[in-house]
Amino acid sequence: PNLSEQQLARLDESGIVYVGAEVNPGDVLVGKVTPKGETTLTPEEKLLRAIFGEKASDVKDTSLRVDQGTSGTVIDVQVFTREGIQRDKRAQQIIDDELKRFRLDLNDQLRIVEADAFDR
Repeated sequence: PNLSEQQLARLDESGIVYVGAEVNPGDVLVGKVTPKGETTLTPEEKLLRAIFGEKASDVKDTSLRVDQGTSGTVIDVQVFTREGIQRDKRAQQIIDDELKRFRLDLNDQLRIVEADAFDR
């Protein structure tokens, strides 16, 4: 809630910033909302809730943001999931990209070792 189009443009469908995005202090890295706790409502708030129903006012923005005095380009994104929890599409894509990068590095290292061994 209350994010500008410019802020949302840097986030994917999972609410995670894209690799390569230029970020500045206060920019959102991971978009997140949490429900507000049950609080006692004023009579005016009760009336508004009765008229309009429960809306986005029931959530609080708890997004991870860039610290003050920090800016730069996002070079890596890691998604951590709990054991036994289904991964979403973005988390699986990040894992697949990491595996692909690892395999390429492993192949490069193997090629270097083989070239060195055969050159002797």
